[in-house]
Formats: sequence, C-alpha cells, structure tokens
Amino acid sequence: MPNQEGWDLFCWHKVGTGLIFWVCMWAILMSIYCFLNPKDVNPQAFMSDIPMVQGNSLLPISSPEIVRVQVLAAKITACESSNRHEGVWGLAGEYGIAQFKERTFYWMAELAGLDNPDWKNKGQQLYLLDWAIAEGLEGHWTCSR
Repeated sequence: MPNQEGWDLFCWHKVGTGLIFWVCMWAILMSIYCFLNPKDVNPQAFMSDIPMVQGNSLLPISSPEIVRVQVLAAKITACESSNRHEGVWGLAGEYGIAQFKERTFYWMAELAGLDNPDWKNKGQQLYLLDWAIAEGLEGHWTCSR
C-alpha cells in the first residue's frame, strides 16, 4: 500500500478529474438541450419593440438571408439569455440578451461601424448579433452550433 501522503494526492486527483468531467458533461447537455428545444424560439417575441433589427434592415443582405439571420439570432438569444436582457450576466462576464463580452461587443461595434456603441444597450446588442451572423461570426456564441 502506498504511503498516506501519496494516497491523498491520488484521491484528490480523481476528484478533480471527475469534477472536470461532470462540468464538461453539463455544458454539453445544456448545448444539446438548447439545440433540441426550438419551442422557446419566437423571433417576434422581442423584435417588435426594437427599431434596429431586420424588419427595417440596416444590413445589406437579401430576404432569404434576413430570415436565416433572424431565426439564428432568435435561437441564440433564447438559448443564451432566455430572451431576457436586464441584469442577465454570464459566467465569464457576458451581459444582456445576446450575452456579449464587453471586449467582443466593442470590437464588433467598431467593425460594424456602429455609432456611439453601448455594451448594455439591448437594441445595439441585437443589431450587432444580426450583423455578426450576417458576417459569418456566429461562432462567437456557443448556442449557434
């Protein structure tokens, strides 16, 4: 039998590995759940009160592309924040309906040419989410996969 000190180290190693395994499993299961439950996705539920979205599209894209962008944006916001904005924080410092990290928001705002960007503005988050999807940057959201 190994000495007590070595045995304790071995047991803590098993606990740490097990914890990492279960956290990864939880993340995978949550991603699958969000993907398989489109009933929560209702694009009109939150778009009607926001002027900067695809209904009055500021993005130079075709009609079929607008539909694709809206559907994916609705899926992402339902999965990331349950379509809620105020006070919705992610584990890594993401905020709002589109769960933008502050740094990513301002980076995308600069690329998109957004005037007076405000990370905590719901309309701007939705506009930048639409813009990012149209530009092929949806991979920044786990729920887009």
